[in-house]
Amino acid sequence: MEKITAETLRRELNYDPDTGVFTRRIARGGQKVGDVAGWLGQNGYRYINVAGGKYTAHSLAWLHVYGVWPSLKLDHRNRDRLDNRIANLREASNALNALNSGLRNDNTTGHRGIYWFPRTAKWMACVFDNGRQVHLGYFATKEQAIAARHAAMAARGTADEGGLSGSS
Repeated sequence: MEKITAETLRRELNYDPDTGVFTRRIARGGQKVGDVAGWLGQNGYRYINVAGGKYTAHSLAWLHVYGVWPSLKLDHRNRDRLDNRIANLREASNALNALNSGLRNDNTTGHRGIYWFPRTAKWMACVFDNGRQVHLGYFATKEQAIAARHAAMAARGTADEGGLSGSS
């Protein structure tokens, strides 16, 4: 199936960039003109049927505002999958998208890149740089390891809103 054009999208749906909400311009599938378009998928994203295809609302928001499909993945800056305001969306590489994810559910330290290393009985800090793990050293306290990781991230210019403090 071929992707729709911005013109087709704009003909069928209105988009409010301040709220991120799409409303119907044309009645479709039991929805009336003016109704909020789409449904909530099991993965937490809003989906919308338009011109015979099923699309994520955040992708449609990008198309509606910029007139082109995103060339990279789209990332919700605040990690809220239903917040489709254009100011909350950005194109992101896989690496940036991963940085803006929450902590893994098996994380026991509460911080990304900080690990207890039993063999040395010290805290280990690391960062990922271009897909490779960079070991920053072993530290007597968790706070020292966290500080080392923050410094390394700042030096690489990769400090972002991706939960570097780990409290995300």
